[in-house]
Amino acid sequence: MAGQREIRDGSVRPVEGCGPAGKRIVGETPSPWNAKNTMMLVSGTGKQLANAATILTTDTLYAQLRGSYSVIPEVLTGNVASSDSNAASDNSKALTLEQLGYGNLVTAEVLQGASSINYPIPNNWDLTNGALLHLSYKHSKSISYDKSVMTVKLNGVPVQSVKLGKATSDGGTLDVPLDPTVIGTNRTLSVEIGFQFVNGSDNTASAAASSFCSDTLLGNWAVVDKSSYLTFTPSDRLTYNLDSLPYPFVAGDEWNSTTILMNNRGSEELSSAISLINRMDTVITDRSDFQLADIASGQLQDKLKDRNVIFVGSSKELPDFLNGYDNSYVIFSPDAVQSISDKAEILAELTKKSTILQLTSSPLNPDRSVLLLVAPDRNRLLSMGKIWTDVEKSNQIRGRLVVIDEREQVYSFNDTIDARKPSAR
Repeated sequence: MAGQREIRDGSVRPVEGCGPAGKRIVGETPSPWNAKNTMMLVSGTGKQLANAATILTTDTLYAQLRGSYSVIPEVLTGNVASSDSNAASDNSKALTLEQLGYGNLVTAEVLQGASSINYPIPNNWDLTNGALLHLSYKHSKSISYDKSVMTVKLNGVPVQSVKLGKATSDGGTLDVPLDPTVIGTNRTLSVEIGFQFVNGSDNTASAAASSFCSDTLLGNWAVVDKSSYLTFTPSDRLTYNLDSLPYPFVAGDEWNSTTILMNNRGSEELSSAISLINRMDTVITDRSDFQLADIASGQLQDKLKDRNVIFVGSSKELPDFLNGYDNSYVIFSPDAVQSISDKAEILAELTKKSTILQLTSSPLNPDRSVLLLVAPDRNRLLSMGKIWTDVEKSNQIRGRLVVIDEREQVYSFNDTIDARKPSAR
């Protein structure tokens, strides 16, 4: 193919059929010396050659190579592009559109259109270093080059636009950095890839209106290939709130060193615990790191110091070490609850007969978490099942402290929201 050359008998000649002209590629082609053998070809600048070496030595990237050649991206993100990183400790991830459940993204027969992809960030990850979206695309030759445009948006925010030209009609690539400041606290990467097609020199409103009634729309199309991919290097999640459940008690799709603590295993406690487990939406198997514990068991604090703890019970049954500890927002007496934090002022009307949900780091271990589900009496525990399954009320559970009154009204406290900003590594 024009643009890729080989040395044969001391002269430089084109290599036919190995990638698009003008593109830097890694590929394979029949050997010019022996057609039964295959020759690997890597072409590019020093930076592109380094990226090609990274692709060939990184399992998650190498597995994505398809066909006889692949265009070398200008940019690789995070640890993927680090030449001094240890491949064995490489934590980079790469996911193609196909692996995310998408096929080719086709925009056709419109003046302007878009396709969307969504990637829910696993509940135990933060993308503190952002991500990179590598797009492979092609488009019609009948549109007006350098007037038609492709735009990429992340969570509704435009992040990159390029003109569609003759060079990209047969195939183009675009690397789109997804900045962590745009990702923000969103737990889903929602990417929209939009195209605006221009035909001819007249782009007035009347011309656009008339084009809807003509056949020219048939020539308006663009395709983003399903081999396009998302790369990122995740870090352990730092921030979480009640609306982050099942995290931190479930990491990924596995229970994360979690113990449910109860004083009684009566129908009230078990029903409330089961409704909470259902809310976690994670199966418990014989391999799950999940336990039940009784308050009466000996050396309880030692047993729980390396565990995430969920307490289910009445305020009368709450162990002292889980009541009014340093980073708790409330303290319980046998018949009431009181605020001990200026971030959660509770009026007298709610201090009695209210159920409390509180999520904080554990007083036994700052690297573990405690969820308190404390009711004024055991019978009130049964109402939590209704709260979890009521969409409107469940959506009101946010921040790190929630009060549920005897009418089952939900009160959250925005000042308790964990808004720590993770720092890039």
